[in-house]
Amino acid sequence: MNKLIKERVIMKRLRFSIPFLVFTLFLVFTPACAACEKPPAVEEQEEEKGQEVVPSETTGTTPEIIQEETPPIVEEEIIEEVNAPEIPGLKFDQETKNYLAEAGNPYGLEAGTEAGVYIKNAFEFEGESKDSIGLKAVIVEFIQKKLYKETKDYYFPIPFDLKETGVININELALDSGLDKGRKTLVCNPPVGTVFYAPFPGEWLLFWTKDRVLATSPIKMEGVDKFAGSNIYFKEGEMLLKSIKQDKSVNDKTGEETLVEIFEVKFGEPLGKITGENTLDTFNNRTNYWHFNKPGEYRFCFWPVGRDKSIDGINRLIKINETCFVSFFNKTAHEQNQ
Repeated sequence: MNKLIKERVIMKRLRFSIPFLVFTLFLVFTPACAACEKPPAVEEQEEEKGQEVVPSETTGTTPEIIQEETPPIVEEEIIEEVNAPEIPGLKFDQETKNYLAEAGNPYGLEAGTEAGVYIKNAFEFEGESKDSIGLKAVIVEFIQKKLYKETKDYYFPIPFDLKETGVININELALDSGLDKGRKTLVCNPPVGTVFYAPFPGEWLLFWTKDRVLATSPIKMEGVDKFAGSNIYFKEGEMLLKSIKQDKSVNDKTGEETLVEIFEVKFGEPLGKITGENTLDTFNNRTNYWHFNKPGEYRFCFWPVGRDKSIDGINRLIKINETCFVSFFNKTAHEQNQ
């Protein structure tokens, strides 16, 4: 009986102790679990493109925003290609528009040497744009001799470096009276300071008349019975070569004496320079000697002469194709101007 009473007392005490124990454990472990829980995630704002967020060293301040510079867009350079004709012994660079000597070229140039330049819209002939290839004198002379062997007649380069002159307008005049009626010549107005080069080698004579006349001595060509050469007229200019001697020329009709200077000239040498803007009397029909069909005010005349009268004027010039004419290339002058 006593034993039964004791068991009931114990069960009664446990009935009150177990809830108390559970409550006590709940109070003990709840803060600890709360400490183990992760804090709620903070939604990050998406950074704007091109901006960098730099956190501040001081807690609670607004982060500084630095705007990054957008790099400039570099456009690729487009190379405008030209239809440059092939020249034996030379290769063409489309980027620089220069001709370079190849190994074993027939001109005696070292491989890689700048030998010429392609000049688009180099000059105008009677208002029509023409291209030119400026070549070193040794190449032009080679071409001139080759043409002579093929045609038994002489052809000539434009006596300028057209890179130096800029675009000039070349016109063709024809004699409309006298025994030489129909013969043509080329006239232009190159800028003051323009150098003109020898389009023919040998002895040149400078006649100190009112219009300066610079003429090649008549040279009989091998295999032909006519003379060829070229005359150059200018009003104001200076010679860049020293004369080897002086002489006098006497007019048969008037008896007037004219000073003549004689020069020994290599092909492509600088002959002279235009020093003023005054124009020639001869080609404006202000003289009684010649009369031209289209007179005008010109300060320079280039009159290439050959055996066949029908190819005077522009047809007497050396050209690589129908629109590309040969002129001189003076690399040293280009370097001095840079």
